[in-house]
Amino acid sequence: MTFDMHIGIDYSGRDTPLSRTPGLQVYASFDKAEPRPIRTLKAPNGANWNWCRKEIAEWLIDRARSQVTFIAGIDHGFAFPVSYFQRYNLKTWEGFLNDFCQHWPTDDDHTYVGLHP
Repeated sequence: MTFDMHIGIDYSGRDTPLSRTPGLQVYASFDKAEPRPIRTLKAPNGANWNWCRKEIAEWLIDRARSQVTFIAGIDHGFAFPVSYFQRYNLKTWEGFLNDFCQHWPTDDDHTYVGLHP
C-alpha cells in the first residue's frame, strides 16, 4: 500500500489535553516531498501557536475522514511495567484500558496527570 501523506508526531502527555506545549509537534510529508511542520492555528499576532493533544487527535480524525491515505507515527513513551499487569491481574488490552480509564481519567479537558496518585 502506498500513502499520500506520512505523518510524524512528537508527543507529550504533559499537563492537560488542552495545554499547548512546545513538546507537541506535527510534521508531514506529501507524496515524496520533505517533511514540513504542520501548524493548525495562528495567534492573533500571526505567530504560530503550539498544538494541544486534543487538537492533534481532532486533526488526525479529520485526516481519517478525508480521501487522503496516510500513515502516522507517534513518538510516545507509553509503557507500563509487567509488574503493574501482574499486581492488578490485567491479562488483556481491554482490561488494561478499562483499569487505566478508571484510575487515571486524564482525558478530561482540564485534568492534570499530577492530580492523580
